[in-house]
Amino acid sequence: MLAQATSDLFGYLTGIPALAQTTGLAVGGALPDPGDALVKLPAAWILFAGEETLEDERVGQPSVLGNGVLTFWVMLYIPYKGQADLLATQLPLLEAVKQAIHGQTASTGKRWQFQASHLVLINTDRMGYRLIFSVDSI
Repeated sequence: MLAQATSDLFGYLTGIPALAQTTGLAVGGALPDPGDALVKLPAAWILFAGEETLEDERVGQPSVLGNGVLTFWVMLYIPYKGQADLLATQLPLLEAVKQAIHGQTASTGKRWQFQASHLVLINTDRMGYRLIFSVDSI
């Protein structure tokens, strides 16, 4: 399920024209790296953030079926050119990412949920956001 969910997210993000060529699944390696100051912006990285087991409500213990919630961070790096560009282009891209994922049906048949977004980087030429999404694994 983990690989399928990751693949789903990759497909949703590369379906956004601005991110079609600048979406990655890992930090480092041969693919674009958000730590690289020369990476073409905007860019997105999908990071698996963890899995939580759901309790079986009938017995108050973790389910033997391994039901869980997968959580992913989408790290979105956008260029900062000024206030007008931020309002006209970059914040709508943030919204486009949320709309591309939230409510989509995952490989498990469950729907993706948007949890939160956080500003995590402010630089003179770029801003970084962490968008958190989750999906039930079974």
